[in-house]
Amino acid sequence: MRKIMACLDVGSESVKCVVGEMVKKKLNILAVADAPSKGVKNGLVDNPNLLLEPLRNVIQKCEEIIGLSIKQMIVAVPANEAVFSVVTGTIKITNEGNMIDGKDVIRVVQKAIKSKKDENLEYISMMPTSFSLDDNRIVKDPKGLTSKGLSVRGVMISTPKKNIYPVLACLERLNIDVVDIVISSIGDYFEFKEKEYDKGVTAVIDLGDQKTTMAIFNKGVLTNTKVLSLGAQNIDNDISFIYKVNLNVAKELKEKFALAHKNMAQSTEMITVEDNTGRKLNINQLEISEVVMSRVLEILNLSKKEL
Repeated sequence: MRKIMACLDVGSESVKCVVGEMVKKKLNILAVADAPSKGVKNGLVDNPNLLLEPLRNVIQKCEEIIGLSIKQMIVAVPANEAVFSVVTGTIKITNEGNMIDGKDVIRVVQKAIKSKKDENLEYISMMPTSFSLDDNRIVKDPKGLTSKGLSVRGVMISTPKKNIYPVLACLERLNIDVVDIVISSIGDYFEFKEKEYDKGVTAVIDLGDQKTTMAIFNKGVLTNTKVLSLGAQNIDNDISFIYKVNLNVAKELKEKFALAHKNMAQSTEMITVEDNTGRKLNINQLEISEVVMSRVLEILNLSKKEL
């Protein structure tokens, strides 16, 4: 049976849908679609009615590519106001020979989650850091081992219900069932993960359109996040202000002409645009890259302080 999964990411600038298929433990991407966001501010939905159109567009595009109807999705949610709690749980093993199986692992994780349930928060995931057996053995994976009891310690991630329920409501109106929810930062980590990252503490910085998200991973486990209200739109504003061009022109200059670091820019490279008065304006690539670099450095320095 084919294992095909669809995932949705709702951002301030765009809505993205990705469809992939697991083949021999590898993910093959089957379809990707994106559309400009509507009704989203700082990564959170403030007008669900406006969001319906881009959601419908990206889902339909992916359905056309793969030739199948999408009925279920995984949803990536922002880290805004995410809550991280250390949780523990213990259960008795009643299987024949006290052999631990996958069902026991699920039971002990569920026991740990229930110990920290909050009515105002929606549970997102629980990332186990260790399992303990009755002879004080600490293991990463207890399946197949024998013990009269099983304990787990881990980090539970929750987020305010108000941050995710509007997206879930929109998908329900489109007859889409949400089968899982994930914090976007986890996807960022696994996109760039190297083996050595799981041995220590790693920071991930995601510079988005309206916000920048910092995430801390301790041996591969997400332990905290922080969101800054600064992003790519601030770069657009800088370019617009300095060169007296509208925001659409500023955004195009940022994406297609300017560079993030001035050392890679060419002082002889020029582009001509119209400013807000209709006057022709010649812009030097080195100069505009200095503008971009200044703001990027500010965001990264602030992120470093937060980390």
